[in-house]
Amino acid sequence: MKKIVILLFCSLFIFSTPLPAEALLEEGSNEMQKTNQEGILKFDNLQVELPGFSLEEAIKKSYIETKEDTSKNFTSSFLALYITAIFRYAIIVITILAVIFTMFSGVQWMTSGGNRATIQQAQTRIQRSIIAIAIAVTSYSLLNLLNTRLTQLQSLEVEFVPAIDWAIGNEQVQDPIDPPLPDSVGNPTPVSVEPGKMSYGYNNVPYFAQGAEPWGPTHYGPPNCSATYRSGACGPTSIAMVLRHLGKEVDPRNIGAIAESLKLIRCGVGTTMSTTLIRALEAEYNVTIKWVKDHDEALALLRQGKPLVQSGPQIGFTNKNTIKSYKGHYVVLTGTETVNGREIIHVNDPGRKNPSEGIVYKTLELYKQTPRGFLYIQNK
Repeated sequence: MKKIVILLFCSLFIFSTPLPAEALLEEGSNEMQKTNQEGILKFDNLQVELPGFSLEEAIKKSYIETKEDTSKNFTSSFLALYITAIFRYAIIVITILAVIFTMFSGVQWMTSGGNRATIQQAQTRIQRSIIAIAIAVTSYSLLNLLNTRLTQLQSLEVEFVPAIDWAIGNEQVQDPIDPPLPDSVGNPTPVSVEPGKMSYGYNNVPYFAQGAEPWGPTHYGPPNCSATYRSGACGPTSIAMVLRHLGKEVDPRNIGAIAESLKLIRCGVGTTMSTTLIRALEAEYNVTIKWVKDHDEALALLRQGKPLVQSGPQIGFTNKNTIKSYKGHYVVLTGTETVNGREIIHVNDPGRKNPSEGIVYKTLELYKQTPRGFLYIQNK
């Protein structure tokens, strides 16, 4: 019995050792580079609430951190704090149950009337209860002894991937005034080609202009919207070019009709290239459509002669070697070519039928300034 008392005393002593309170947060980080993101984790209520765990506190300790290379990481202590709360709650529950069993066994012992079998049963249950308490309250020390990282849970850190809006200002395609170039572009240098020689249709990718007859003046979008194919259907027009290249009998109206039926046209903005539309196109034309979100991967496909649809802010050169830019626009990148020692990306620009006014090519420098969102369409 002395051994049991000593074990109980040691257990109570260890029980006084602080249990892990929360994850290690913000260690070695630069406070000036953090953006507090209260509300970035959005939960109505936890389905299983735990004593000692505060959802509001976990949300407040979520933030986006900008690193020296301008990349961003999202850090959240939610999972670490929740696991810690489960661990502490489990210790409390086990301890309470063990104490209850010990008390019950003590009463059984006292009322045994000298019955050796009953006394032995009660003693065994008391011993096991004390062992359970000892294991529960020493678990933190044991885990810490094995590996300190088992008891010092780190915050969850993942790379922050910004959203790529596939329909930014597409109604501005026909605006005669180009938006100003961003400072990051600097002063782009065109490739030395004879003006007027370069045109659309590189790599045998057929060209459609969104303003061409017969679809150009046709209404496109919600009934209360005044948009037409000419002003807002660069998305369907670009997809139609690639599908026609793949041998499908299609023009911009076919793609536009699917987008309209799915109500994926935003007045004043353009076509939303959602998963719903992509799946509908795959089923209708027996193709597979893949998102490519890396410039290098997209460039490798273009070098293989695989055309890609791209949307977002666009900057490139006309066949007069003048700069052309759009606030937001769908175009088709038709392939690559080396001209006068410089690699360029050929473009089918549905917004301007005349290649002297639309984007005909991009240099690699301008290509890397464009959004990292491409649609790769291929036959099944």
